[in-house]
Amino acid sequence: MPDSRRSPLSDAHPGSILDLLSARVERAPGIVAVRCGADVLSYGELDERSNRLARYLTGVGVGRESVVGLCLPRGVDMVVALLAVWKAGGAYVPLDPEYPADRLAYMVTDSSASLLLANATTESDARAASGTNGRSEDSIRVVLLDEVGEEVASESAEPVATVIDPAQLAYVIYTSGSTGRPKGVAVAHGGVANLAGAMRSALGVDEGVVALQFASFSFDAAVLDVVVTLAAGGTLAIASSEERREPEALAEMIRTAGVEVASVVPSLLGVLDPESVPGVRNWVLGAERLNADLASRWSTQAQVWNTYGPTEATVITTAVPLDRGIRPEDPPPSIGAPIGNAQVYVLDGFLQPVPVGVAGELYVAGAGLARGYVGRPDLTAERFVACPCGGRMYRSGDLARWNEDGELFFEGRADEQVKIRGFRVEPGEIEAVLASNETVGQVAVVVREDRPGDKRLAAYVIPAGESLDTDELREFAGLRLPEYMVPSAVVVLDALPLTPNGKLDKTALPAPGRAVTGGRSPETPVESTLCGLFAEVLGLEWVGAEESFFELGGDSILSMMVVSGARRAGLAISTHDVFEQRTAANLASVAVALTADAPPAGTASGTGEVPLTPVMRELLERVRPEGLSEVYQSVLAVTPAGLDFAVLTDAVRTLVDHHDALRARFTTEPEARLTIPEPGTMAVAEWIHRVDAVGGDLRRLVDEETRAAVARLDPLAGAMVQAVWFDLGPDTPGRLLIVVDHLVVDGVSWRVLLSDLARAYDGLAHGREAGLAPVPTSFRQWAGGLAGQAVGVERVAELSGWVGLL
Repeated sequence: MPDSRRSPLSDAHPGSILDLLSARVERAPGIVAVRCGADVLSYGELDERSNRLARYLTGVGVGRESVVGLCLPRGVDMVVALLAVWKAGGAYVPLDPEYPADRLAYMVTDSSASLLLANATTESDARAASGTNGRSEDSIRVVLLDEVGEEVASESAEPVATVIDPAQLAYVIYTSGSTGRPKGVAVAHGGVANLAGAMRSALGVDEGVVALQFASFSFDAAVLDVVVTLAAGGTLAIASSEERREPEALAEMIRTAGVEVASVVPSLLGVLDPESVPGVRNWVLGAERLNADLASRWSTQAQVWNTYGPTEATVITTAVPLDRGIRPEDPPPSIGAPIGNAQVYVLDGFLQPVPVGVAGELYVAGAGLARGYVGRPDLTAERFVACPCGGRMYRSGDLARWNEDGELFFEGRADEQVKIRGFRVEPGEIEAVLASNETVGQVAVVVREDRPGDKRLAAYVIPAGESLDTDELREFAGLRLPEYMVPSAVVVLDALPLTPNGKLDKTALPAPGRAVTGGRSPETPVESTLCGLFAEVLGLEWVGAEESFFELGGDSILSMMVVSGARRAGLAISTHDVFEQRTAANLASVAVALTADAPPAGTASGTGEVPLTPVMRELLERVRPEGLSEVYQSVLAVTPAGLDFAVLTDAVRTLVDHHDALRARFTTEPEARLTIPEPGTMAVAEWIHRVDAVGGDLRRLVDEETRAAVARLDPLAGAMVQAVWFDLGPDTPGRLLIVVDHLVVDGVSWRVLLSDLARAYDGLAHGREAGLAPVPTSFRQWAGGLAGQAVGVERVAELSGWVGLL
C-alpha cells in the first residue's frame, strides 16, 4: 500500500510540550503568555505558578499516569492547572461545569480520576461529579484552589524533576458513544508535541502574536489553542463564558486583545461579521464541514484554513490554506493533506487503496494517533487496527476521496455518527438516554437537514403509555446530556416506519411539527421584528409572539444569530436574554433600542465641579491626594502588533477627550473636590512615552517603566493616565503599558477603555473618525447620583473591607 501524501506544513518538534514551553520561558519570560479579561500572566509568571502547583500535586500523590479532573471556570487558572498536572507527570480530564452532573460523574469514574481540582465557583459541580456531596471517606478527593492557595504559594517555584515519555498519557477527552455512554479518548504526549510543531505555521502563531482561545476545554480544539500558542511564544487570549455566548462581546474582546489568529468552528463565523474583527489575519476552521459561501465571505480579508481531524488523532490530521478567490457557488473546499508526521489512507472494505476520485473510508496513522479508549479494549480493538504498512491506524468512519493534486475531500460518514456545531454526536447515546425515561417505549434519533447547512437533532418516540409530554422529555434529556446533544424537536408517533427488511425508514419520518404554545400575532413593532427574526433563523414561515424559540428548534448558536440580527435591526439583546425570555413577547420587554440620544462626551454637561463619591471620600481619609497614586493605581499591559506611535498618541488624546473621568483633577483648597476640564485642554502628549526596547531586557524595562509611570500620576495636576510604548522593532510586536489612577478606573472600566482605544486607533490609522459610541452619562452626573444616595449603616461597615481589596 503506498504511503500517504505529505503536507507542506513543517515537521513537529521533538520532545514534549513542556520542553518547548521551558525554552520560551528562558527566551522571553516577560511576554504575556495568557490573558482572560483583566487576568494576565507572563511566561515567567505562568511557569512559576504552574511549578508551585505541580509541586503541591506531587505532594498529594499525583504522578506518572495519574488522572486529574479539572473542573474550573474558563480563565488563566485553567491553563495553570493543565500545565501543573503535566509537570507533575499526570494527565488531565476536562470537566466542563456546564455539563450535567450525571455526565460529569460518569467521566470521573470512567477515567479513574484520583483527584479533582476546582474552586469556589465550581465546588458544587466538582463534588457532585466526585460523589463527595456526602463526604464519604472513600470518595475522590476534591481540592479547591481557593482554599489551598497559601499552601501552593509556599511551594518552590523551581521546576519539578519530571521526565515526560512521548508514550505517556497527556489527557483524556470524552466524545459521544454509540453504546449510550461517552467514551474517553486517551491521548499521549507524543501526539501533543507533534501537534504543537506541525500546526504552528497553519495557525500562524509566533512570539507575541495573540491567538484566540474560544473552544470549550472539554473539546479537543482547546488543546490546539493552548499548546500551539504557548510553544510558539504567543499570547493566548481566552474568551470568557459571556464572550463565548455574545457575538458583540466576542468581537469586542477580539479587537481589544489584538487577536490576530483564531481556531474556531465554521458555525461561529456564521454569526460574526467580518467587519467587526478586522484584525484577525488567520482563521483555522475545523470540526464541521465548511461550505464555499462561508469561506468566500471571510477569505477576502484573511487567510482561511480548512482542517480535518478526529479526537483519536490528536485534534488535527489534515490542513489546507484556501484560495482567496473561492466563490460562494463553488463546491465545498478540500480538507487538505496530512500535517507533519501524519499518514492518511483512503481504503475500501478490504483495506486496499481506492483509485483517485473514488470515495473510501479514511484511516489515520502516525505520531498523533491516540492510545485508544479508556477502559474499552473491545472498542479500541475495533477502531485502532493494524496498518498494512506497519504499526496501527485509526478507522475514522469518515468517507473521503483524493483528487489528482493529492488533496482530500470529505464525503460523509460510513455510519450513523454526525457532527453538531463541531461536536461529535452518536444518535445511539441520545436514544439510550431518552429510552431510560419511563414514558418512552421506542425511540429513534436522527439528524435532519431540512435547510441546507442547518443540521438539527430530532427524536421520534413511541409512548410507553397513554401520554407523553415532549417538553418534559427534552428537560429530562437536558439533565443528562450536554446542551448540543438535546434534540431540537421531539415527535410522537404511533409506530416507527420500517423498510421491508425491518430497518428504520428515515425517509418516511415526518418533518417535526410546530409545538405552538401561543398563536397570537405580534402587537408592537419590537415584537414584530423579533418574531420575524425567530422565523428567519429557524427557517419557518411565521412565528407567534408567544411561541418558545427553543421549542421551535432554537439552540445556542441560533440564539447568537438572533442577537446579531436584532442589533442590525436596532435592538440590543443578549443570548442570556433569549435563553431567559424565550418568546418574542417576553424578549420585547427587555430589548433596548440602540439610539444615539445620549449627550456626547465633552459637552458642558460633563464638565465642571464633580461631587466626591463615597469611596473617594473614604480614600481621602486614608491617604492625602498627592499620595493616592502611590497606593491605588491600575496597571495593564497589552501586546498589539504594528503600532504607529504618532497614531497612538492621537488615539490616547481621543480617549481622554471622550471619557470625562480621565480628565478629572483634584483640588484641596478650600476643601477636597474634583473638577472636569473641557475636552482638548489636557497636555496628553506628556502622558505618552516611547521606549526603545530592541535587544533590551523587556521584563526589566517594563518593571522600571511601570514604577516611573506610577510616579508620574498626579491627581492634583489632572494626570490620571500614563501610557508607555515599548518598541521592539518593525518585525516584533511591541508592548503597550497603561497605568491609570484607581480613582477613575476599576476592573470593569478597563473593558470599555481598551475597546475604545482600539477602535479610536483603528479609525485614525485608516484616516477615519474614531467612531466611539456616545457615553450614556457624564462622569459628573454619575458621581452626583452616587453622592446623593443615602448609604446605610451596614454598607458603611462594609466599605473598609472593599477598600482593602484595592
